[in-house]
Amino acid sequence: LAELFSLFKPGSPATAVDHCASAHLLPSQCTHLVLAKNASFEIYAVRRSETSTNGFLELLIQTELFGVVEGLGIVRLYGNDHDSIVLYFPGKFSLLELDPTTLSLKTIAIHSIEEPSKGLFPRSQSPLPSLLADPLGRCLVCPLGGPNLAVFPCRPVLSTFLMDVDPNLPRPEELIHPVPTLVRLGERLGISGVVAMALLDGYFDPALAILHETEITWTGTAACDHNTRALTVVLLDSARTFPVVWRSVRLPTDSFAVMPVANPLGGVLVLTPNALLFLNNTTRVGLSLNVFADPLNDLTRELHDAQMRLPQQDLLPQQTAPDLSAFNPEKKMFFPPEDFDMTASTFTLTLEGAQGCWMSPHELLVANRFGDLFLAELIPDDSGLSLRHIRLSQVGTCSP
Repeated sequence: LAELFSLFKPGSPATAVDHCASAHLLPSQCTHLVLAKNASFEIYAVRRSETSTNGFLELLIQTELFGVVEGLGIVRLYGNDHDSIVLYFPGKFSLLELDPTTLSLKTIAIHSIEEPSKGLFPRSQSPLPSLLADPLGRCLVCPLGGPNLAVFPCRPVLSTFLMDVDPNLPRPEELIHPVPTLVRLGERLGISGVVAMALLDGYFDPALAILHETEITWTGTAACDHNTRALTVVLLDSARTFPVVWRSVRLPTDSFAVMPVANPLGGVLVLTPNALLFLNNTTRVGLSLNVFADPLNDLTRELHDAQMRLPQQDLLPQQTAPDLSAFNPEKKMFFPPEDFDMTASTFTLTLEGAQGCWMSPHELLVANRFGDLFLAELIPDDSGLSLRHIRLSQVGTCSP
């Protein structure tokens, strides 16, 4: 309704939280919790109790919006000592700040990314995140469906070098109203079938890691090739040339998420149901979680042998023999290429439908569909610049 009519009224109050973020909306050290529930918007202050060690939430703002919030991001504009809020509606961005004198929301800018000839971009059908934040606070990226992106800049084009020289430089006028730009990666790079995205740390320009399909697949093709996805890292440079920094192909078809790893390791951690895969421009390290990710197990060999021994004499007259010309017996069906240095987990599990959250730069908390919690630790070498192996341990459960 919000996309078709100027009047929007929800039928009932929202009860579930759609978007959540923590921020420092005031110059003080107080932490704020920002929630978006359908068309409801709330801001809480996290307070510390003076009599006990427990904290509590103090409601500062609760308001109803004329539209459903589809994306929520926190940015810090160049020269500010507090954070700002970016709300994304279908085809529109709103930049908000919290007024410290009146404790009310103040609209800084409103931008539209609609095309007059085509209208709104189609919504993405894959479970992509609504807004991606750059680790260095340079921009926000909003997936618009398929390979189309909206990049919301938070700093000037040449600010990376100038801020290192003098952080007290005056703020240019255009920084007050940053304008989002459209990026069509499908037309420039030929990327389609986007599965997941993440902004990486440690690059001069914002680097976007894209997990995507390289060929059309379905369940019946798993017997011939199970590694049909690729990871492409693209720089979102100011010249809009979008160069490809590095690329890794032949990742498992069931790869479903990418988790950015902070410096000095850098790179990404790819989540698959059967393995954890770490990738950067020089290192490939993996942890197999079950027999389907072990290249040396007997089950994989038996599956290969069974495919090569398909019966030919029992076919009906109207049937033809299966075409095995594309099947390579040397190709591992359930495992990435040989350049991964794999180790086996001490216990067996599957991460289908799992969700991950970074607890520290080297510790990822993963929750599977059964409510079990696992801690994946990235163990670097003595130099701290390269990954040695991945260690997984179970830390608890959140199911009743």
